[in-house]
Amino acid sequence: MWPSRFFEFGCQCDSRYWGADCGECFFGWRGPRCNQRDVRLRRNIFTLSPAERDQYREISRLMRVKMSPYSVLIEKYNNQSDPLRSPVFVPATVHYWLVYVHRYASRRTLFPDAKQCQQFGILDLNHGGPGFMTWHRYYTMMLERELHKIAVERFNWTTFGLPYWDWVDATWCEVCQNDIVGAPGECDNFGQRLHPASPFGGWDEFCTTPSAKDRQQLGGGSCYGCHAAERFGKLVRQWTSLSLPTTAEVNYGLSIPRYYYPEEFNRPAQDLENCGFARYLEGHCGPMELYGKIGTLHNKVHNSVMGSFCCAATAPNDPIFFMHHSQISRLVHMWFLRHRPHPVDMANINVSPGHDRQSYMVGFYPPIRHEEVFTDIAALGYEYDTLEFGEPVRRRLQKEGRMPKPTLKHFINCQRGFLHPQHRLHRHEFEDELQRFLAEHPGAAA
Repeated sequence: MWPSRFFEFGCQCDSRYWGADCGECFFGWRGPRCNQRDVRLRRNIFTLSPAERDQYREISRLMRVKMSPYSVLIEKYNNQSDPLRSPVFVPATVHYWLVYVHRYASRRTLFPDAKQCQQFGILDLNHGGPGFMTWHRYYTMMLERELHKIAVERFNWTTFGLPYWDWVDATWCEVCQNDIVGAPGECDNFGQRLHPASPFGGWDEFCTTPSAKDRQQLGGGSCYGCHAAERFGKLVRQWTSLSLPTTAEVNYGLSIPRYYYPEEFNRPAQDLENCGFARYLEGHCGPMELYGKIGTLHNKVHNSVMGSFCCAATAPNDPIFFMHHSQISRLVHMWFLRHRPHPVDMANINVSPGHDRQSYMVGFYPPIRHEEVFTDIAALGYEYDTLEFGEPVRRRLQKEGRMPKPTLKHFINCQRGFLHPQHRLHRHEFEDELQRFLAEHPGAAA
């Protein structure tokens, strides 16, 4: 019933106005009367000029210190999560709020003891259902809006749009460089840190996952709030696989005509007759040769990484998350253009709680329903520079000198965590990945 537990009433904005007090324009509009079109262009990160990349990196850094218009609810203990139990709110920076709201929507309802959490705590309101796409699409729009404010304030970059990483057919983490999202650093007790020369190298991690023992006391699974660990850890990123989505995977997904099948999220991954686009996009179904061990598309990228990026509670701590989800939204746009779905194609029955098209998307205020963003992006105020993807784009950008070509050094840097003593059991996986990489790039060893 989001958000009626929190609010007795709120403003209802007329026409194209938006915001808690209707003092801003809705997405896609600008001007004092919100009657001028405003469209943001989202570009491949490697088409940004060196100066624009520097500015984007600085904008990403500043979201750690720029205060957001939101406060967050302290959730150290489960019984603090109920707004009727004297909740405590604290102001949040842009990045703190972004990580928090992703965790808030993905966690279970926080029952007061482990038994009730295990028995009743079933909710995940932004994953595992047809609302995954719409929730994360709106999430990237909110992120883009906040970063745009910083871009204008700091650099007068009025045309700023959220860049994407086209990981289709990639064989190494091309964006894992200090001039983008940070190169790999050394391993310590937290895991594999980012390189200290990167502005992200010393970042704290919001909503750190509690220890296994603490999670068990809280009910296991995701039955804990953002502050249950009683500390914030450090941003870590360690690739465990470089089997990223391929052109074949994308083309299969774009060919799926139906968005969702009733009750499909209770079906096996290989039940292809009930594998709709929403479920395939998130990564929960597909042919075995595409699905493999770590899922498809969205999940495949997340599941290739240990560290902060792996899990719903902490993934938005890593700046790679935002370019990843900008890419996911790009694939959704391609699917919309091909199949032109009707709003009712987003189910309203036989779906997980909170995922039907008329539910409000949990965590966002002002309230907004899933069906309001189940539409063509022309109505949402952004567009993409190209609909091309994969190896052809990569070859062209490499030829233009915009994208680095893979080398053995790049590969080892991405995978160096396997060489650390605490990961010796995984050394054979490193060697398997190395042989695959050399087979695909015979000139890289030079």
